[in-house]
Amino acid sequence: MNNLIYLFILILALLGYIIFIIFPLSRGAPYVPTSQKTIMSLIEILNGYGVASFKKAVDLGSGDGRIIIALSAIGLSCDGIEQNKLLFKLSKRKLKNLKLLNISNVFNTNFLKYNLSDYDLVTLFQIPYIMPKLKNKLLKELKPNSLICSYSFKIPGLNEVQEHNGWYVYRT
Repeated sequence: MNNLIYLFILILALLGYIIFIIFPLSRGAPYVPTSQKTIMSLIEILNGYGVASFKKAVDLGSGDGRIIIALSAIGLSCDGIEQNKLLFKLSKRKLKNLKLLNISNVFNTNFLKYNLSDYDLVTLFQIPYIMPKLKNKLLKELKPNSLICSYSFKIPGLNEVQEHNGWYVYRT
């Protein structure tokens, strides 16, 4: 009987690993909540460029909406792109509860298929293998002089203008 319980727990753990780690990695970065310290570092960067100079921001792979909410709190119109349905619903609920849906939103889609031409500020925390595709998309769709802030991972082929506490900053 103990062996059956052990086998059942092992199968559940393996299933959880596949669902929450392997499957998300095949579609982009897995969900990792952004710390408050990381968000504050982003806001420091944006303050250096003048927050009011940005018309509209987008967070690619927005998770539970922490960055969308933080950018909305400093007066930016900000959208999130999140393909995980549970995280999308959680973000949407947070925005609704905080009464931010009038200036910000979240969309349940793959950011590689989403048009970015309306945005002049892009934030992201992705994994290295997606960066070449993402770089081409950013250069093709963003307006000149748009700001791109990538946490933890550089975007090969883009000229970095700043690095601050793990954020790599680029201009198109």
